[in-house]
Amino acid sequence: MNSNTDVAAIGPISVLFSEDKSTFALARGIEDKLGLTPAFHASQNLVEKLNTIVLLDSNFPPNHPIASWVEILPEIGRRGISAGWRRAAPSGRSKGHPLGGSLGQFAVASAFLQPVSPDLNSCFDGVLRLLLLSISAAEVGGFDSQANAIRLAFEKNTRTTSMLPSFTNDEKFRLGIGSALNLQVQGRQNKTDEQFVSALRSLLSVRTRKPLVRRNPGSPTKIIGSLISQPSPPSLRTFRTTQDISGQGYGGALKTLRVQNPEEETGESPIESLIFERDKFDEKKAEEGRRDDILNVDGRAEESRHWVTRHQKLALIEKARFTEFERNWFVREVIKYTRSENQVQSIPAGLLLLVYCTGRSLEEVLRFRVGPKSEVSLDGRYCRILRTPSDGYKPDNALENDIERRASKVYLSLPTELIAWINRHCRDSHSIGESIAEGIEQDPKKCVASLLEVIRDGGRYYRIRSEKIPVQLGIELTLAERNPIITHLLAGSDNHAPPMLAYYVALSTQELSDAYRKVLRKMMGSAVLGLEHI
Repeated sequence: MNSNTDVAAIGPISVLFSEDKSTFALARGIEDKLGLTPAFHASQNLVEKLNTIVLLDSNFPPNHPIASWVEILPEIGRRGISAGWRRAAPSGRSKGHPLGGSLGQFAVASAFLQPVSPDLNSCFDGVLRLLLLSISAAEVGGFDSQANAIRLAFEKNTRTTSMLPSFTNDEKFRLGIGSALNLQVQGRQNKTDEQFVSALRSLLSVRTRKPLVRRNPGSPTKIIGSLISQPSPPSLRTFRTTQDISGQGYGGALKTLRVQNPEEETGESPIESLIFERDKFDEKKAEEGRRDDILNVDGRAEESRHWVTRHQKLALIEKARFTEFERNWFVREVIKYTRSENQVQSIPAGLLLLVYCTGRSLEEVLRFRVGPKSEVSLDGRYCRILRTPSDGYKPDNALENDIERRASKVYLSLPTELIAWINRHCRDSHSIGESIAEGIEQDPKKCVASLLEVIRDGGRYYRIRSEKIPVQLGIELTLAERNPIITHLLAGSDNHAPPMLAYYVALSTQELSDAYRKVLRKMMGSAVLGLEHI
Protein backbone atom coordinates (compact mmCIF):
# COMPACT_ATOMS: atom_id res chain seq x y z
CA MET A 1 0.00 0.00 0.00
CA ASN A 2 1.24 3.54 -0.77
CA SER A 3 2.61 5.27 2.31
CA ASN A 4 0.45 8.27 1.49
CA THR A 5 -2.75 6.28 1.93
CA ASP A 6 -4.97 7.87 4.56
CA VAL A 7 -4.80 5.75 7.71
CA ALA A 8 -8.42 6.67 8.50
CA ALA A 9 -9.46 4.99 5.26
CA ILE A 10 -8.35 1.59 6.47
CA GLY A 11 -11.32 -0.41 7.74
CA PRO A 12 -11.75 -4.00 8.99
CA ILE A 13 -11.68 -5.42 5.43
CA SER A 14 -9.25 -3.14 3.59
CA VAL A 15 -6.66 -3.55 6.35
CA LEU A 16 -6.35 -7.20 5.30
CA PHE A 17 -5.14 -6.06 1.86
CA SER A 18 -2.89 -3.19 2.92
CA GLU A 19 0.05 -4.75 1.11
CA ASP A 20 -1.94 -5.83 -1.95
CA LYS A 21 -2.32 -2.80 -4.18
CA SER A 22 -4.39 -4.63 -6.80
CA THR A 23 -7.11 -5.64 -4.31
CA PHE A 24 -6.99 -2.83 -1.76
CA ALA A 25 -9.21 -0.51 -3.83
CA LEU A 26 -11.90 -3.19 -4.24
CA ALA A 27 -11.83 -4.02 -0.52
CA ARG A 28 -12.07 -0.33 0.34
CA GLY A 29 -14.99 0.09 -2.05
CA ILE A 30 -16.85 -2.78 -0.39
CA GLU A 31 -16.36 -1.12 3.01
CA ASP A 32 -17.65 2.20 1.71
CA LYS A 33 -20.80 0.68 0.19
CA LEU A 34 -21.53 -1.37 3.32
CA GLY A 35 -20.80 1.59 5.60
CA LEU A 36 -18.08 -0.18 7.64
CA THR A 37 -15.60 1.67 9.85
CA PRO A 38 -12.75 0.45 12.06
CA ALA A 39 -15.29 0.32 14.92
CA PHE A 40 -17.25 -2.49 13.23
CA HIS A 41 -16.77 -5.64 15.31
CA ALA A 42 -18.80 -8.35 13.49
CA SER A 43 -16.76 -8.71 10.31
CA GLN A 44 -16.70 -12.51 10.33
CA ASN A 45 -20.49 -12.71 10.84
CA LEU A 46 -21.05 -10.28 7.95
CA VAL A 47 -18.64 -11.92 5.48
CA GLU A 48 -20.15 -15.35 6.16
CA LYS A 49 -23.64 -13.96 5.51
CA LEU A 50 -22.53 -12.19 2.32
CA ASN A 51 -20.99 -15.44 1.06
CA THR A 52 -24.31 -17.19 1.68
CA ILE A 53 -26.24 -14.50 -0.17
CA VAL A 54 -24.06 -14.38 -3.29
CA LEU A 55 -24.13 -18.17 -3.63
CA LEU A 56 -27.95 -18.34 -3.68
CA ASP A 57 -27.92 -18.00 -7.47
CA SER A 58 -24.82 -18.15 -9.66
CA ASN A 59 -26.52 -16.41 -12.60
CA PHE A 60 -25.83 -12.69 -12.31
CA PRO A 61 -26.75 -9.93 -14.77
CA PRO A 62 -24.05 -9.50 -17.46
CA ASN A 63 -21.04 -7.44 -16.32
CA HIS A 64 -22.56 -6.86 -12.90
CA PRO A 65 -20.05 -5.56 -10.30
CA ILE A 66 -21.18 -8.30 -7.88
CA ALA A 67 -18.94 -10.71 -9.81
CA SER A 68 -15.84 -9.10 -8.30
CA TRP A 69 -17.40 -9.42 -4.83
CA VAL A 70 -17.97 -13.13 -5.40
CA GLU A 71 -14.27 -13.59 -6.17
CA ILE A 72 -12.91 -11.64 -3.21
CA LEU A 73 -15.32 -12.62 -0.40
CA PRO A 74 -13.80 -16.10 0.22
CA GLU A 75 -10.32 -14.54 0.37
CA ILE A 76 -11.59 -11.91 2.83
CA GLY A 77 -12.93 -14.70 5.03
CA ARG A 78 -9.64 -16.61 4.95
CA ARG A 79 -7.50 -13.55 5.70
CA GLY A 80 -9.87 -12.44 8.43
CA ILE A 81 -9.62 -15.76 10.27
CA SER A 82 -5.81 -15.61 9.95
CA ALA A 83 -5.91 -12.08 11.37
CA GLY A 84 -7.82 -13.30 14.43
CA TRP A 85 -11.42 -12.51 13.54
CA ARG A 86 -14.02 -14.01 15.87
CA ARG A 87 -17.77 -14.32 15.46
CA ALA A 88 -19.66 -11.67 17.43
CA ALA A 89 -22.04 -13.26 19.95
CA PRO A 90 -25.77 -12.37 19.90
CA SER A 91 -26.70 -9.54 22.23
CA GLY A 92 -29.55 -10.06 24.66
CA ARG A 93 -30.51 -6.40 24.74
CA SER A 94 -31.11 -6.32 20.98
CA LYS A 95 -33.16 -9.53 20.57
CA GLY A 96 -30.20 -11.68 19.61
CA HIS A 97 -28.62 -9.26 17.12
CA PRO A 98 -24.80 -9.49 17.13
CA LEU A 99 -24.36 -5.73 16.66
CA GLY A 100 -26.07 -4.92 19.95
CA GLY A 101 -26.31 -1.17 20.37
CA SER A 102 -24.73 -0.34 16.98
CA LEU A 103 -27.79 -1.03 14.81
CA GLY A 104 -28.16 2.57 13.72
CA GLN A 105 -24.44 3.15 13.22
CA PHE A 106 -24.13 0.23 10.77
CA ALA A 107 -27.58 0.17 9.14
CA VAL A 108 -26.69 -1.96 6.10
CA ALA A 109 -24.65 -4.52 8.06
CA SER A 110 -27.41 -4.66 10.70
CA ALA A 111 -29.92 -5.68 8.03
CA PHE A 112 -27.72 -8.54 6.81
CA LEU A 113 -27.19 -9.82 10.36
CA GLN A 114 -30.83 -9.54 11.52
CA PRO A 115 -32.08 -12.81 13.11
CA VAL A 116 -35.40 -13.94 11.59
CA SER A 117 -37.94 -16.70 12.02
CA PRO A 118 -36.90 -19.98 10.32
CA ASP A 119 -40.00 -19.84 8.10
CA LEU A 120 -38.82 -16.52 6.67
CA ASN A 121 -35.16 -17.43 6.08
CA SER A 122 -35.57 -18.07 2.36
CA CYS A 123 -37.51 -14.92 1.47
CA PHE A 124 -35.30 -12.85 3.84
CA ASP A 125 -32.16 -14.04 2.05
CA GLY A 126 -33.83 -13.20 -1.27
CA VAL A 127 -34.55 -9.63 -0.12
CA LEU A 128 -30.98 -9.29 1.16
CA ARG A 129 -29.69 -10.49 -2.21
CA LEU A 130 -31.80 -7.85 -3.93
CA LEU A 131 -30.30 -5.26 -1.57
CA LEU A 132 -26.76 -6.56 -2.16
CA LEU A 133 -27.13 -6.45 -5.94
CA SER A 134 -28.31 -2.85 -5.70
CA ILE A 135 -25.52 -1.83 -3.31
CA SER A 136 -22.77 -3.42 -5.39
CA ALA A 137 -24.06 -1.80 -8.59
CA ALA A 138 -24.23 1.70 -7.09
CA GLU A 139 -21.36 4.15 -7.40
CA VAL A 140 -21.60 5.03 -3.71
CA GLY A 141 -23.58 3.87 -0.67
CA GLY A 142 -26.80 5.54 0.43
CA PHE A 143 -28.91 2.46 1.15
CA ASP A 144 -29.21 2.96 4.92
CA SER A 145 -32.94 3.81 4.84
CA GLN A 146 -33.83 0.76 2.72
CA ALA A 147 -31.67 -1.52 4.86
CA ASN A 148 -33.21 -0.20 8.08
CA ALA A 149 -36.74 -0.68 6.70
CA ILE A 150 -35.93 -4.28 5.73
CA ARG A 151 -34.42 -5.06 9.15
CA LEU A 152 -37.38 -3.64 11.10
CA ALA A 153 -39.97 -5.38 8.89
CA PHE A 154 -38.43 -8.82 9.41
CA GLU A 155 -37.74 -8.15 13.08
CA LYS A 156 -41.43 -7.38 13.62
CA ASN A 157 -42.57 -10.03 11.11
CA THR A 158 -45.00 -7.64 9.40
CA ARG A 159 -47.85 -8.66 7.13
CA THR A 160 -45.88 -7.85 3.97
CA THR A 161 -42.99 -10.15 4.92
CA SER A 162 -45.42 -13.05 5.19
CA MET A 163 -46.62 -12.43 1.62
CA LEU A 164 -43.17 -12.64 0.03
CA PRO A 165 -42.18 -15.75 -1.94
CA SER A 166 -39.33 -18.13 -1.13
CA PHE A 167 -36.15 -17.55 -3.10
CA THR A 168 -35.51 -19.84 -6.07
CA ASN A 169 -33.66 -17.56 -8.47
CA ASP A 170 -33.33 -13.82 -9.07
CA GLU A 171 -35.82 -13.53 -11.91
CA LYS A 172 -38.63 -15.50 -10.25
CA PHE A 173 -38.05 -13.77 -6.91
CA ARG A 174 -38.31 -10.29 -8.44
CA LEU A 175 -41.54 -11.26 -10.19
CA GLY A 176 -42.83 -12.82 -6.96
CA ILE A 177 -42.15 -9.62 -5.02
CA GLY A 178 -43.90 -7.63 -7.72
CA SER A 179 -46.95 -9.88 -7.41
CA ALA A 180 -46.93 -9.63 -3.61
CA LEU A 181 -46.77 -5.83 -3.74
CA ASN A 182 -49.61 -5.75 -6.26
CA LEU A 183 -51.75 -7.80 -3.89
CA GLN A 184 -50.81 -5.77 -0.82
CA VAL A 185 -53.58 -3.74 0.81
CA GLN A 186 -53.09 -0.05 0.16
CA GLY A 187 -53.82 2.65 2.75
CA ARG A 188 -54.18 0.26 5.69
CA GLN A 189 -50.53 -0.46 6.50
CA ASN A 190 -48.61 0.47 9.59
CA LYS A 191 -45.56 2.70 9.29
CA THR A 192 -43.08 -0.20 9.32
CA ASP A 193 -44.90 -1.94 6.47
CA GLU A 194 -45.17 1.28 4.46
CA GLN A 195 -41.43 1.90 4.73
CA PHE A 196 -40.69 -1.74 3.85
CA VAL A 197 -42.90 -1.64 0.75
CA SER A 198 -41.27 1.64 -0.29
CA ALA A 199 -37.81 0.09 0.17
CA LEU A 200 -38.74 -2.95 -1.95
CA ARG A 201 -40.11 -0.78 -4.74
CA SER A 202 -36.94 1.32 -4.62
CA LEU A 203 -34.71 -1.76 -4.90
CA LEU A 204 -36.81 -3.23 -7.71
CA SER A 205 -36.35 -0.01 -9.69
CA VAL A 206 -32.54 -0.24 -9.58
CA ARG A 207 -31.12 -1.38 -12.90
CA THR A 208 -27.61 -2.24 -14.00
CA ARG A 209 -26.94 -0.65 -17.35
CA LYS A 210 -25.63 -3.05 -19.91
CA PRO A 211 -22.43 -1.90 -21.69
CA LEU A 212 -22.89 -0.36 -25.10
CA VAL A 213 -21.55 -2.44 -27.98
CA ARG A 214 -19.72 -0.12 -30.35
CA ARG A 215 -20.07 -0.97 -33.99
CA ASN A 216 -18.41 0.50 -37.01
CA PRO A 217 -21.28 2.52 -38.49
CA GLY A 218 -21.78 3.27 -42.09
CA SER A 219 -23.76 6.36 -42.89
CA PRO A 220 -25.51 7.94 -39.85
CA THR A 221 -28.47 8.77 -42.07
CA LYS A 222 -28.74 5.13 -43.09
CA ILE A 223 -28.75 3.96 -39.49
CA ILE A 224 -31.42 6.47 -38.45
CA GLY A 225 -33.54 5.52 -41.43
CA SER A 226 -33.33 1.82 -40.60
CA LEU A 227 -34.33 2.46 -36.99
CA ILE A 228 -37.36 4.43 -38.07
CA SER A 229 -38.44 1.89 -40.66
CA GLN A 230 -38.31 -1.09 -38.28
CA PRO A 231 -41.30 -1.28 -35.90
CA SER A 232 -40.89 -2.59 -32.37
CA PRO A 233 -41.58 -6.30 -31.92
CA PRO A 234 -45.15 -6.89 -30.66
CA SER A 235 -43.80 -8.69 -27.59
CA LEU A 236 -42.16 -5.46 -26.37
CA ARG A 237 -45.16 -3.19 -26.72
CA THR A 238 -47.06 -1.77 -23.81
CA PHE A 239 -50.79 -1.25 -24.26
CA ARG A 240 -52.82 1.18 -22.18
CA THR A 241 -56.54 1.74 -22.02
CA THR A 242 -58.04 4.59 -20.04
CA GLN A 243 -61.56 4.88 -18.69
CA ASP A 244 -62.67 8.26 -17.36
CA ILE A 245 -64.47 7.72 -14.04
CA SER A 246 -64.31 11.27 -12.73
CA GLY A 247 -68.06 11.49 -13.02
CA GLN A 248 -68.45 8.63 -10.56
CA GLY A 249 -67.01 10.52 -7.60
CA TYR A 250 -63.42 9.27 -7.86
CA GLY A 251 -61.79 12.35 -9.31
CA GLY A 252 -59.41 10.43 -11.58
CA ALA A 253 -59.01 7.81 -14.25
CA LEU A 254 -58.86 4.04 -14.08
CA LYS A 255 -56.06 2.76 -16.29
CA THR A 256 -55.37 -0.80 -17.35
CA LEU A 257 -51.73 -1.55 -18.14
CA ARG A 258 -50.55 -4.77 -19.78
CA VAL A 259 -46.91 -5.50 -20.52
CA GLN A 260 -46.62 -8.34 -23.01
CA ASN A 261 -42.94 -9.20 -22.59
CA PRO A 262 -42.65 -11.76 -19.75
CA GLU A 263 -38.87 -12.02 -20.15
CA GLU A 264 -38.16 -8.33 -19.63
CA GLU A 265 -36.63 -7.71 -16.21
CA THR A 266 -39.13 -5.62 -14.33
CA GLY A 267 -39.95 -4.99 -10.73
CA GLU A 268 -43.62 -5.78 -11.18
CA SER A 269 -45.23 -9.06 -12.12
CA PRO A 270 -46.06 -9.22 -15.88
CA ILE A 271 -49.79 -9.43 -15.26
CA GLU A 272 -52.59 -7.00 -15.87
CA SER A 273 -52.84 -4.48 -13.05
CA LEU A 274 -55.40 -1.84 -12.16
CA ILE A 275 -53.89 1.53 -11.41
CA PHE A 276 -55.84 4.38 -9.83
CA GLU A 277 -54.41 7.79 -10.69
CA ARG A 278 -55.63 11.20 -9.54
CA ASP A 279 -55.26 14.05 -12.01
CA LYS A 280 -53.99 17.35 -10.63
CA PHE A 281 -57.03 19.27 -11.78
CA ASP A 282 -59.29 16.79 -9.97
CA GLU A 283 -58.00 17.64 -6.48
CA LYS A 284 -60.67 20.30 -6.13
CA LYS A 285 -63.34 17.75 -7.06
CA ALA A 286 -61.94 15.34 -4.50
CA GLU A 287 -62.10 18.02 -1.80
CA GLU A 288 -65.70 18.77 -2.69
CA GLY A 289 -66.44 15.04 -2.58
CA ARG A 290 -65.26 14.82 1.01
CA ARG A 291 -68.00 17.24 1.99
CA ASP A 292 -70.65 15.29 0.14
CA ASP A 293 -71.99 12.20 1.93
CA ILE A 294 -72.85 10.35 -1.26
CA LEU A 295 -69.44 10.95 -2.83
CA ASN A 296 -67.83 9.91 0.45
CA VAL A 297 -69.49 6.51 0.16
CA ASP A 298 -68.36 6.17 -3.46
CA GLY A 299 -64.87 7.18 -2.45
CA ARG A 300 -64.67 4.04 -0.34
CA ALA A 301 -64.15 2.17 -3.60
CA GLU A 302 -60.62 3.51 -3.67
CA GLU A 303 -59.99 2.06 -0.22
CA SER A 304 -61.36 -1.29 -1.27
CA ARG A 305 -59.42 -1.57 -4.54
CA HIS A 306 -57.81 -4.50 -2.74
CA TRP A 307 -60.94 -6.47 -3.58
CA VAL A 308 -60.61 -5.57 -7.27
CA THR A 309 -56.98 -6.58 -7.68
CA ARG A 310 -56.82 -9.36 -5.10
CA HIS A 311 -60.17 -11.11 -5.49
CA GLN A 312 -61.98 -10.34 -8.72
CA LYS A 313 -58.82 -11.11 -10.70
CA LEU A 314 -57.89 -14.23 -8.72
CA ALA A 315 -57.12 -17.28 -10.88
CA LEU A 316 -56.92 -21.02 -10.27
CA ILE A 317 -53.13 -20.85 -10.68
CA GLU A 318 -52.79 -18.26 -7.90
CA LYS A 319 -49.26 -18.68 -6.51
CA ALA A 320 -50.35 -18.49 -2.87
CA ARG A 321 -52.89 -21.29 -3.36
CA PHE A 322 -52.01 -24.86 -2.38
CA THR A 323 -52.09 -27.33 -5.24
CA GLU A 324 -54.37 -30.34 -4.86
CA PHE A 325 -51.38 -32.52 -3.97
CA GLU A 326 -50.15 -30.03 -1.36
CA ARG A 327 -53.62 -29.61 0.10
CA ASN A 328 -54.26 -33.35 0.41
CA TRP A 329 -50.81 -33.95 1.91
CA PHE A 330 -51.15 -31.10 4.41
CA VAL A 331 -54.62 -32.16 5.60
CA ARG A 332 -53.68 -35.82 5.85
CA GLU A 333 -50.50 -35.10 7.81
CA VAL A 334 -52.12 -32.59 10.16
CA ILE A 335 -55.03 -34.91 10.96
CA LYS A 336 -52.57 -37.75 11.56
CA TYR A 337 -50.66 -35.68 14.08
CA THR A 338 -53.79 -34.39 15.84
CA ARG A 339 -54.47 -38.03 16.79
CA SER A 340 -50.95 -38.52 18.18
CA GLU A 341 -50.51 -39.33 21.86
CA ASN A 342 -47.47 -37.06 21.86
CA GLN A 343 -48.77 -33.61 22.81
CA VAL A 344 -45.74 -31.90 21.27
CA GLN A 345 -47.12 -33.15 17.94
CA SER A 346 -50.87 -33.14 18.51
CA ILE A 347 -51.13 -29.61 19.94
CA PRO A 348 -49.34 -27.76 17.09
CA ALA A 349 -51.17 -29.96 14.56
CA GLY A 350 -54.52 -28.84 15.97
CA LEU A 351 -53.40 -25.21 15.92
CA LEU A 352 -52.45 -25.52 12.25
CA LEU A 353 -55.79 -27.11 11.44
CA LEU A 354 -57.63 -24.34 13.27
CA VAL A 355 -55.66 -21.66 11.39
CA TYR A 356 -56.42 -23.46 8.12
CA CYS A 357 -60.16 -23.75 8.77
CA THR A 358 -60.74 -20.23 10.17
CA GLY A 359 -58.35 -18.15 8.08
CA ARG A 360 -57.07 -16.49 11.23
CA SER A 361 -53.43 -16.05 12.21
CA LEU A 362 -51.76 -18.27 14.79
CA GLU A 363 -51.63 -15.37 17.25
CA GLU A 364 -55.38 -14.84 16.91
CA VAL A 365 -56.11 -18.56 17.30
CA LEU A 366 -54.10 -18.70 20.52
CA ARG A 367 -56.30 -15.89 21.88
CA PHE A 368 -59.55 -17.67 20.99
CA ARG A 369 -61.75 -18.23 24.03
CA VAL A 370 -63.56 -21.54 24.44
CA GLY A 371 -67.21 -21.45 25.44
CA PRO A 372 -70.80 -21.29 24.14
CA LYS A 373 -70.57 -17.53 23.49
CA SER A 374 -66.88 -17.40 22.58
CA GLU A 375 -64.93 -17.87 19.36
CA VAL A 376 -65.03 -21.68 19.54
CA SER A 377 -67.12 -24.06 21.59
CA LEU A 378 -66.61 -27.62 22.77
CA ASP A 379 -69.35 -28.81 20.42
CA GLY A 380 -67.41 -27.54 17.40
CA ARG A 381 -68.98 -24.19 16.61
CA TYR A 382 -66.81 -21.38 15.30
CA CYS A 383 -68.23 -17.92 15.95
CA ARG A 384 -67.30 -15.44 13.22
CA ILE A 385 -67.94 -11.74 13.85
CA LEU A 386 -69.53 -10.11 10.80
CA ARG A 387 -67.69 -6.90 9.98
CA THR A 388 -69.98 -4.65 7.95
CA PRO A 389 -69.27 -1.06 6.81
CA SER A 390 -69.30 1.21 9.84
CA ASP A 391 -70.95 4.00 7.86
CA GLY A 392 -73.42 1.76 6.01
CA TYR A 393 -77.19 2.04 6.09
CA LYS A 394 -78.87 1.77 9.49
CA PRO A 395 -82.68 1.76 9.68
CA ASP A 396 -84.43 4.14 12.01
CA ASN A 397 -86.70 2.95 14.82
CA ALA A 398 -89.83 3.17 12.66
CA LEU A 399 -88.49 0.59 10.23
CA GLU A 400 -86.93 -1.86 12.67
CA ASN A 401 -90.12 -3.94 12.96
CA ASP A 402 -90.60 -4.13 9.19
CA ILE A 403 -87.19 -5.45 8.19
CA GLU A 404 -85.16 -8.47 9.21
CA ARG A 405 -82.69 -7.94 12.03
CA ARG A 406 -79.06 -7.67 11.00
CA ALA A 407 -76.87 -10.39 12.49
CA SER A 408 -73.60 -9.41 14.13
CA LYS A 409 -72.12 -12.92 14.07
CA VAL A 410 -72.52 -16.30 12.41
CA TYR A 411 -71.86 -19.76 13.85
CA LEU A 412 -70.01 -22.15 11.56
CA SER A 413 -69.34 -25.87 11.92
CA LEU A 414 -65.78 -27.12 12.25
CA PRO A 415 -64.48 -30.53 11.06
CA THR A 416 -65.07 -33.46 13.41
CA GLU A 417 -61.30 -33.99 13.79
CA LEU A 418 -60.99 -30.46 15.08
CA ILE A 419 -63.91 -30.91 17.46
CA ALA A 420 -62.17 -33.94 18.97
CA TRP A 421 -58.95 -31.94 19.33
CA ILE A 422 -60.71 -29.04 21.06
CA ASN A 423 -62.38 -31.37 23.56
CA ARG A 424 -59.08 -33.11 24.22
CA HIS A 425 -56.81 -30.09 24.74
CA CYS A 426 -59.01 -27.06 25.54
CA ARG A 427 -60.86 -26.05 28.67
CA ASP A 428 -64.14 -24.18 28.83
CA SER A 429 -63.90 -20.45 29.71
CA HIS A 430 -60.16 -20.40 28.94
CA SER A 431 -58.25 -19.22 25.91
CA ILE A 432 -56.67 -21.85 23.68
CA GLY A 433 -53.24 -20.48 24.55
CA GLU A 434 -53.91 -20.90 28.27
CA SER A 435 -55.25 -24.40 27.79
CA ILE A 436 -52.36 -25.78 25.74
CA ALA A 437 -49.77 -24.23 28.06
CA GLU A 438 -50.58 -27.06 30.47
CA GLY A 439 -49.72 -29.67 27.81
CA ILE A 440 -46.45 -28.33 26.41
CA GLU A 441 -43.74 -26.23 27.99
CA GLN A 442 -42.26 -24.94 24.71
CA ASP A 443 -43.43 -21.88 22.85
CA PRO A 444 -46.38 -23.05 20.68
CA LYS A 445 -45.10 -20.99 17.75
CA LYS A 446 -41.80 -22.88 17.81
CA CYS A 447 -43.66 -26.18 18.04
CA VAL A 448 -45.75 -25.22 15.01
CA ALA A 449 -42.61 -24.25 13.06
CA SER A 450 -40.98 -27.58 13.95
CA LEU A 451 -44.03 -29.56 12.87
CA LEU A 452 -44.17 -27.67 9.57
CA GLU A 453 -40.59 -28.72 8.90
CA VAL A 454 -41.69 -32.33 9.33
CA ILE A 455 -44.75 -31.83 7.11
CA ARG A 456 -42.62 -30.32 4.35
CA ASP A 457 -41.01 -33.76 4.14
CA GLY A 458 -37.45 -32.72 3.52
CA GLY A 459 -38.40 -30.09 0.93
CA ARG A 460 -40.84 -32.10 -1.18
CA TYR A 461 -43.63 -29.78 -0.06
CA TYR A 462 -41.54 -26.65 0.49
CA ARG A 463 -44.47 -24.35 -0.43
CA ILE A 464 -46.40 -25.34 2.70
CA ARG A 465 -45.36 -22.37 4.80
CA SER A 466 -46.95 -20.83 7.88
CA GLU A 467 -47.93 -17.58 6.14
CA LYS A 468 -49.76 -19.42 3.34
CA ILE A 469 -51.99 -21.54 5.58
CA PRO A 470 -54.40 -18.81 6.82
CA VAL A 471 -54.97 -17.39 3.31
CA GLN A 472 -56.26 -20.66 1.85
CA LEU A 473 -59.81 -20.09 3.13
CA GLY A 474 -60.07 -16.67 1.47
CA ILE A 475 -58.64 -17.95 -1.80
CA GLU A 476 -60.97 -20.95 -1.98
CA LEU A 477 -64.02 -18.86 -1.01
CA THR A 478 -63.22 -16.40 -3.78
CA LEU A 479 -62.72 -19.06 -6.42
CA ALA A 480 -65.86 -20.94 -5.39
CA GLU A 481 -68.28 -18.03 -4.87
CA ARG A 482 -66.81 -15.05 -6.73
CA ASN A 483 -68.59 -12.91 -4.17
CA PRO A 484 -66.35 -10.38 -2.38
CA ILE A 485 -68.90 -9.96 0.42
CA ILE A 486 -68.73 -13.67 1.33
CA THR A 487 -64.94 -13.60 1.23
CA HIS A 488 -64.83 -10.46 3.37
CA LEU A 489 -67.32 -11.68 5.98
CA LEU A 490 -65.84 -15.17 6.35
CA ALA A 491 -62.12 -14.58 5.73
CA GLY A 492 -61.40 -10.84 5.79
CA SER A 493 -59.02 -9.50 8.42
CA ASP A 494 -59.23 -6.31 10.45
CA ASN A 495 -57.04 -4.37 8.03
CA HIS A 496 -59.26 -5.15 5.01
CA ALA A 497 -61.66 -2.40 3.99
CA PRO A 498 -65.14 -3.74 3.16
CA PRO A 499 -65.78 -4.17 -0.58
CA MET A 500 -67.95 -1.50 -2.17
CA LEU A 501 -70.68 -4.06 -2.78
CA ALA A 502 -71.09 -4.47 0.99
CA TYR A 503 -72.88 -1.10 1.12
CA TYR A 504 -75.71 -2.34 -1.09
CA VAL A 505 -76.05 -6.13 -0.76
CA ALA A 506 -77.05 -8.20 2.26
CA LEU A 507 -76.60 -11.94 2.74
CA SER A 508 -78.34 -14.27 5.15
CA THR A 509 -76.39 -16.23 7.75
CA GLN A 510 -77.68 -19.39 6.07
CA GLU A 511 -75.98 -18.39 2.82
CA LEU A 512 -72.75 -17.74 4.68
CA SER A 513 -72.96 -21.10 6.49
CA ASP A 514 -73.64 -22.95 3.25
CA ALA A 515 -70.74 -21.26 1.45
CA TYR A 516 -68.37 -22.03 4.32
CA ARG A 517 -69.46 -25.67 4.52
CA LYS A 518 -69.06 -26.20 0.77
CA VAL A 519 -65.57 -24.67 0.67
CA LEU A 520 -64.46 -26.47 3.82
CA ARG A 521 -65.48 -29.81 2.31
CA LYS A 522 -63.14 -29.13 -0.59
CA MET A 523 -60.33 -27.89 1.65
CA MET A 524 -60.57 -30.93 3.92
CA GLY A 525 -60.93 -33.49 1.17
CA SER A 526 -62.19 -36.76 2.61
CA ALA A 527 -62.25 -35.47 6.22
CA VAL A 528 -65.70 -35.72 7.81
CA LEU A 529 -67.41 -32.46 8.74
CA GLY A 530 -69.82 -31.88 11.56
CA LEU A 531 -72.85 -30.53 9.72
CA GLU A 532 -74.69 -29.06 12.68
CA HIS A 533 -74.90 -25.29 12.55
CA ILE A 534 -76.96 -22.52 14.00
